[in-house]
Amino acid sequence: MIQLSSEKIRSMTDAEIRAWIDSCEKRFDRELDQVAAAILESGVSLVSLAGPSCSGKTTTAHRLISLLEKAGKHVKVLSTDDFFHNVSHFPVVDGEAPDFDSYDRLNHTLLRRTLRGITEGCEVGLPVFDFLTGVRTDNVESYRPQTDGLVILEGIHALNDDLYGADMRFFRLGLNVRQDVSLDGVELFRARQIRLMRRIIRDEKFRGYSAPNTLFVWDNVHKGEIHYIYPFLQKPDAFISTGLEYEPCVWKEDALDSLQLVEETHPCYAIAREFSEKLRALPAIDPAYVPKTSLLREFIG
Repeated sequence: MIQLSSEKIRSMTDAEIRAWIDSCEKRFDRELDQVAAAILESGVSLVSLAGPSCSGKTTTAHRLISLLEKAGKHVKVLSTDDFFHNVSHFPVVDGEAPDFDSYDRLNHTLLRRTLRGITEGCEVGLPVFDFLTGVRTDNVESYRPQTDGLVILEGIHALNDDLYGADMRFFRLGLNVRQDVSLDGVELFRARQIRLMRRIIRDEKFRGYSAPNTLFVWDNVHKGEIHYIYPFLQKPDAFISTGLEYEPCVWKEDALDSLQLVEETHPCYAIAREFSEKLRALPAIDPAYVPKTSLLREFIG
């Protein structure tokens, strides 16, 4: 449990806020250093990096690149998101946002074929999925593994054994927000709700979906995580906790602005109101304090 004190945070000087954020970021950096060392020691050419929604997969993958490249590796990051079927292939109910978290949204055949080609040293064509248009474009980039090459596959389903052949060696890296947060001794958010706040902000800023839509699909997202993700997080080769102690103070204002869009007639209005009340009690920290390289930038921009 992360325990925050509103009095302590409000009394912090500018230097103390920066030092607090820096200490949280350095903890994450140390975990990344340890994982990079373990990957290099394993000798594999494929790393699968997975975690539930908004656990920080994209940023973690890119932060690992610099560490591994410094060690002489030629690193390529692939996202399972780019292997989605087109949104026209998705069932959409009552005009709500399509469920991007279901394993069935992936083109399994295309992804398996791509991974097999990479591990066999073959040239492959890589797709790109555009979330704003909901369309996947195939063969946007041609990629051939290099000597000392290493591919990081990141995404919700990247640890799913169904994507890999029995003879394929890969390093399993799991991510998640693990700790609940309390404020002045009272529970503020559970770890899963931290990810929900991240997602509400990210979806509005970068994916064109407002808080009402994100809240509406969240229960189904969690059910999918239980079914498709958590079983494969049981025995990773390494695990990183991606919760940042200071982060609720930073995304407080963005979250409040987003939650105001949830109307009283919406089925999730009570939840939105509860979250808003909790957020109002939380001291705010200017996002300008957050380093540009922080995992949190994946969600707040």
